Amino acid sequence: MMSNYLIKALEKCEEALQNPTENRSQWELNCRKVGNILQSMGWFNDALIWHSRLLESHHNLVEIYKDLAILYTRLEKWEDAIATYKKILELKPEDGEIYLNLSKIYQHLGDQDQENECLFQVLTLQPKKVKPEGYYKLGQEFQKLGHNQRAITCYLRSIENNPQLLNAYYDLATTYVLEGDWEKAINIYKQLLAQDEKQHLAHYNIGQLLWEQEFYSEAINSLIKAAFLEPKLAEFYFNFAKILIEKEQLEEVMNFCSSLLRAKIAHPWTYIQLGNVLAKKGQTQEASLCYRQASKLRGWEDCVIKNYQFSKDFFNYKIEIFKKYLSNLVNQPLIQALELGCQEGMSSCWLLDNILTEATAKFTCVDAQFSDLFKVNIVKTGATEKVTQLEGYPVTILKGLAPQSFDLINIQDKVKKPLRVKEITQICWQLTKKGGLIIFNDYTWQPPYKSEEETPQQVIDSFLASKENQCQIIYQGQQLIIKKLR
Repeated sequence: MMSNYLIKALEKCEEALQNPTENRSQWELNCRKVGNILQSMGWFNDALIWHSRLLESHHNLVEIYKDLAILYTRLEKWEDAIATYKKILELKPEDGEIYLNLSKIYQHLGDQDQENECLFQVLTLQPKKVKPEGYYKLGQEFQKLGHNQRAITCYLRSIENNPQLLNAYYDLATTYVLEGDWEKAINIYKQLLAQDEKQHLAHYNIGQLLWEQEFYSEAINSLIKAAFLEPKLAEFYFNFAKILIEKEQLEEVMNFCSSLLRAKIAHPWTYIQLGNVLAKKGQTQEASLCYRQASKLRGWEDCVIKNYQFSKDFFNYKIEIFKKYLSNLVNQPLIQALELGCQEGMSSCWLLDNILTEATAKFTCVDAQFSDLFKVNIVKTGATEKVTQLEGYPVTILKGLAPQSFDLINIQDKVKKPLRVKEITQICWQLTKKGGLIIFNDYTWQPPYKSEEETPQQVIDSFLASKENQCQIIYQGQQLIIKKLR
């Protein structure tokens, strides 16, 4: 009840302030009334302030409005408090304390935009009022709202006041990137590394920014530093090397891969891409050594022990997939496997070393023409008695094989024409036993030029749709593995 009297008295005070000279008696009357009401409410300090107003020879409007705003705030008359604080800012626009009080009201009301706006004014007018963590938090809010320049100002202040606030460097650099100022972003990451040189993400991000600008040598140096601190990062560097090869930056690829290996950061892809460059340079023996090392890292030690020779490697990345989904065939008796398109025999040798290991297993290899390396490598497997090599037109050969003969068919035919893919798919389905597996290695292959022809994926998907409930997809990615149910 008393609060209602107080609000009305405050409103009368504000009316009197519209013309303080003419309304002096009204002002004094309402001032006394406000003081009496505050005293009756037990707000004695506030009552003393308002009674003392009666002794003032002239009005200090800024101070009076502050007192009014404080009372409105205590009474939770938020709109009146806001309006009163805004009157103060008209009289004293550089009063950071007022913006701070307004920010607290807007925070209470859940108006984050206005709260942030007021805090930014506090930051500008009274920077010492805001802690480094406060600057950082405010910068994050501005960044979310897309106010990047204000975010940058906040992040810079947070770092100036606390150079150890490392996350602020990351967010500041990210904001500079959003603004297109990559040079400043790189400099911020360098400042971060001056604080803590073990921040692997800072090295990595510098590497990425340099890479985008095609400063490959400098980028590689930063990426290597990042991988040295966090070796798991190197797993994702494959695409960097791939791009360099596509751009014919062969020396940079060799530098990249060799630097990783010198830092004892070895991944299969490192050896594969180094091998690809060496193969392009005609250094086939060195390339073959790299492919063997990559295979060893995948767990295929026989590749090194038996000294297989390969001039290219399109199989290594499939090893983990084959291991997982062909595991039920390992060392099983009387397994019959078929491979169409054998190239230099890398997948053939892996199957013989890792899957078709039981003495009674049989392996039929079909190709238009077997390469010399294929023949040499098959001998090195020590399992030639298991292998039947059928050379000639693949479709004709496949049609001559007995239906439902094979537990596993691995299709990697070089020809990707829709009619050929459809015909091979149909025949291989007929050749597969119930419960057998078919691997489509080129499932997601795309022509290097724009074509209206169906892709292998479209052809295969169409065929499988006609076999609804007769097959099960075991794995789907770049390759497709299906199980024939009936």
